[in-house]
Amino acid sequence: MEPAVDSRNTSPVPVTIWHGGSDRLVPFHHGRYMAELIPGADLVTVPDEGHFAGFVRVDAVLDACVRWFDATE
Repeated sequence: MEPAVDSRNTSPVPVTIWHGGSDRLVPFHHGRYMAELIPGADLVTVPDEGHFAGFVRVDAVLDACVRWFDATE
């Protein structure tokens, strides 16, 4: 079954998709598929974390945000 993503969607802003490498609720291939459909999207995998990787690993999210802001200056 294909993930429910409309491939016509585009975003005028940068998109980063965070996905836990051990997510049992939403399979990893769904995150990869979404990243492939959104032009310029980045996929960040948080190994050994589940569905709430972005909440559990706030340090990783903030580090990535700082790197992104530094790169855009």
